[in-house]
Amino acid sequence: MKSHHAPRAVTDAPRAVTDAPRAVTDAPRAVTDAPCPGRRGHSAGVVLIMCMIMSAPLGLPGCVASDAPDAPGEVIAAESFLADIARAVAGPELAVKGLLPPGIDPHAFQPRPRDVARLSKARLLLVAGHGYEAWLEPLRGSLAGVEIIGAFGPVEGAGEDPHFWMDPRNVESALGTIVDALASVKPQARERFSANAAAYAGRLIDLDASIRARVASIPAARRKLLTNHDALSRYADAYGLSIAGTVLEGSGDGAEASPRALARLIATTAKGGAWAIFLDAGEKASLARSIGRETGLKVVTDLYVEGLSAASGPAPNYLAMLAHDTEVIVNALR
Repeated sequence: MKSHHAPRAVTDAPRAVTDAPRAVTDAPRAVTDAPCPGRRGHSAGVVLIMCMIMSAPLGLPGCVASDAPDAPGEVIAAESFLADIARAVAGPELAVKGLLPPGIDPHAFQPRPRDVARLSKARLLLVAGHGYEAWLEPLRGSLAGVEIIGAFGPVEGAGEDPHFWMDPRNVESALGTIVDALASVKPQARERFSANAAAYAGRLIDLDASIRARVASIPAARRKLLTNHDALSRYADAYGLSIAGTVLEGSGDGAEASPRALARLIATTAKGGAWAIFLDAGEKASLARSIGRETGLKVVTDLYVEGLSAASGPAPNYLAMLAHDTEVIVNALR
C-alpha cells in the first residue's frame, strides 16, 4: 500500500487559493445582497450561514457516498465529508466516490469483502489521515497498488485529535493536497481543479467568519464543551472554547469510561464547569444520558462530526455540517 503525505502541497495551498482575491472577496457581497429565506428571530450570523449554504452551486455532484460499484482506476474518499470536499474541487472533471455512507461511525467501521474489492480497484484513496482510519492497517496487503493520500496529514499517526476538518481553515490548507492528488489522476485538469479549489476556499472563509460571529454570542463563562469522546478540540481551539472533559476514553463502540473519569466529570459539572454533553449523531448515548440525569446537564445528540447526514438531513454537505454544528452548540450553551 502506497501511503503518501504531501506537506509542501498543504502549506502551499493557501497561496494558490488566495491567488483569486476577487472571487473570494466578492462572495460575501453576493450572499448578503441576495434575499434568503429564514425563520423569524434568526440573528444576522444565522442568516449569513444559511444564505451561504443555499447559494452554493446546485450543479455540484452529490454529497452523499455511493454504494455503486467502482470502475477500475476511480477516486474514492473514505468519509462522506471528505468526499464532498473532494467533489467540490473535482467538479465535473473527475468522479469521486465515497466509501462510508452517512450514519456509519468511522471509528467502528469494519470493511466488508465488497468494500475491500472496491478499494483494491481504486486509482486513488483519499483519507483524513493522522491514524483516523484505523481500519486501513489490516488492508495493507490488499491495497498494495493503491495510491493513498492523507488530506490533513500523514496517513498513519496517533496521539492527537485527528478531527482536523472541524476547523474550516484546516480544510482550506488541505485543498492544495487534494488538487495535487486529483491532478495525479487527471493531469490535464489541474487548472480547473485549482480554480474550483479557489472558489471553495472563498466559501470556507465566509463559513469561518460566520462561525466566529455565532460563537461570540455565547457568554464567555459558558464557552465550555463536555464531549462524549475527544472530537471537538480542533473546533474549540479555533473558536475560543475550552474542553471541560470527555465521557469516554477512546472512540468507537469499544470506548469505555473509567470510574475515576466519571467521578472527575461529575465533580466538574458540580462546580459549573459544563452545561451540556455533546455527542455525534451516530454515537451511543446511554452513558452520557446517565450522567445527564445525575448532574442535570443537557445531552445534545445531534452533532455531525464524523460524517454527513442523509441528503434530507441537516448536514448534507461539509459547509452545512459545520454551520449546523455551530447552531447546535450555540443554542445549547447560551
